[in-house]
Amino acid sequence: MKLLRKKNHTKVVSATIITSCMRINGDLEGNDTIHIDGYVKGNLTVENTLIIGKLGTIEGNVKAKNVIINGELKGTLICDHLEILSHGNVTNKIQANTIKVEGKIEGWIDAFESIDILKNGIVNTNHTQSEVIIVRGVLNGRTIATKLLEVKSYGVLRGEVLTKELLSTPQSNIDTTKLISLENQEVTIIT
Repeated sequence: MKLLRKKNHTKVVSATIITSCMRINGDLEGNDTIHIDGYVKGNLTVENTLIIGKLGTIEGNVKAKNVIINGELKGTLICDHLEILSHGNVTNKIQANTIKVEGKIEGWIDAFESIDILKNGIVNTNHTQSEVIIVRGVLNGRTIATKLLEVKSYGVLRGEVLTKELLSTPQSNIDTTKLISLENQEVTIIT
């Protein structure tokens, strides 16, 4: 299967598709894109993009450049860019540069650049850390934003918070057990 994308985007030369009627027990490696609509129990290493469709489930550890999840992942995930769509569910540990959440995460998150929790996104973690975190949905647990934590209208933030700067709107819901500055100074709260 040959797919070409617009200029300046990653060129997808081929894709492997695991359909909903397939079950795989064992590790998978791919040079380009793998799309999972079936069930995989094993570790996956993908040099380009991993897509977990609405019917797809992976039980195992994943390493890929880009990951799009609309199904379920139970395992540790390491990637550059992660997008969890509305039916997506991830449990365990995530390490990524950027994360966009419309679905659900339960576990431990380290995002080097940013986390964007969209309106219907739900994040329940023991640890969420990034330079910038934007909350439009729900974020529960210990949160560390080394530059900025922004809680938008109707966003919900609960738990211990460590940040340099906290932005919020009047319609946001912030219920913290602790609010601590990362620089041993007062946290700048802008509403």
